Amino acid sequence: MFQKRAEIGEGCIILPGATIAPDVQIGNHCIISGSAVIESNTIIEDFVNVGPNVSIGANVLVGRGSEIKANTHIEDEETIPKESVV
Repeated sequence: MFQKRAEIGEGCIILPGATIAPDVQIGNHCIISGSAVIESNTIIEDFVNVGPNVSIGANVLVGRGSEIKANTHIEDEETIPKESVV
């Protein structure tokens, strides 16, 4: 039986307490801070910084070089353009 897994790129830092669901793709050189939650089928492109206590819903695209600040909640099926600050 095939198990679904998250894909994590090179040079990423994932801090303690972060939760990453199956079918998540995280690009290269990303930072996922403590207590962040990333739901399934989400794509985090390269050089993204996800702050502490961030919640990212399912089916979200976070563009290259974006920063998601602490305590932010992103709803399901959102698209965050590259180099955004949320």
